[in-house]
Amino acid sequence: MFGRLATALLYALASTFVEKKVLPSIGWKGFLEEPSPLLNLPRAYGLLMIILGFTYIWVLMLGMKVSQARNKYLKLAEKDGEKDVQERYAYPNLYAQGTTKNVRAFNCVQRSHQQVLETFTGYIMTALFAGLEFPITASIFCTLWLYSRSLWVSSYAESEGDPSKRYDKPFSSFFWNAMLVLWMTCNMSAVSMLLGRSIFWDSIIPGDLF
Repeated sequence: MFGRLATALLYALASTFVEKKVLPSIGWKGFLEEPSPLLNLPRAYGLLMIILGFTYIWVLMLGMKVSQARNKYLKLAEKDGEKDVQERYAYPNLYAQGTTKNVRAFNCVQRSHQQVLETFTGYIMTALFAGLEFPITASIFCTLWLYSRSLWVSSYAESEGDPSKRYDKPFSSFFWNAMLVLWMTCNMSAVSMLLGRSIFWDSIIPGDLF
């Protein structure tokens, strides 16, 4: 856990430094700092809004895939001669009841969706707040979160009842780093708000020194 925290902190510091000190010096200053006439937020915040909008649609589609998996494994269970299939697999059951291979396979699909939902509110909240000061950093790590999450979900769904396979695909665990980075940058934005001025990175490294 300590190693993941340290890695996420490094990502957070490096990405916010690039956003605050490097990108403005190569022509991105207006995009990063000029407020949008609509919401009086940085124009770059619109990029984060688009990414989160796509993420919402992805979560909706993920729920549809769970419904498809429920029907698939319910029919397989009936074909395999399992007893009380409707009572064990059908709604309002969240998870299928029992320990058969079909039950375990479906429950892995369901769990992949449920775990996303359990962390989704915190993910959205930290992304929106981090983006107030670091819209590019938040957008990058939200994109990486979505890519990593999609790999993790597909690994879980394809595991056929073996949850240990959910991290089999490369990069499938990176979403934890992305969530930590968003949490850290959310707190960095909060500190700047409490102090009434942006302290990352202008107060640490004045602009005339870079």
